[in-house]
Amino acid sequence: MEQKQIKSHVLNSTGLFLANMEVHEKLRTIRQSKGYTQDFIAERLKIDTVNYGRIERGQAKLTVDRFKEICTLLGVHASTLLEDNSIGI
Repeated sequence: MEQKQIKSHVLNSTGLFLANMEVHEKLRTIRQSKGYTQDFIAERLKIDTVNYGRIERGQAKLTVDRFKEICTLLGVHASTLLEDNSIGI
């Protein structure tokens, strides 16, 4: 029998559907839902936009401190980004 993976239909505390996403994908989705640009976030983190874009594409390593800074800017708890909302069948 073939195994299939389906998405959870339960929204998390952000009200967004974040199932089956990597952390960097969740960062982008939440940032966009709040109407923030990459420039806006990068400026507040005191890094250039290119480097922040690399974070959102999963091409840069993210320290715990930087991760916490981004969560604060986005107004989300770190657990929202770290939880796995997927279910496998």
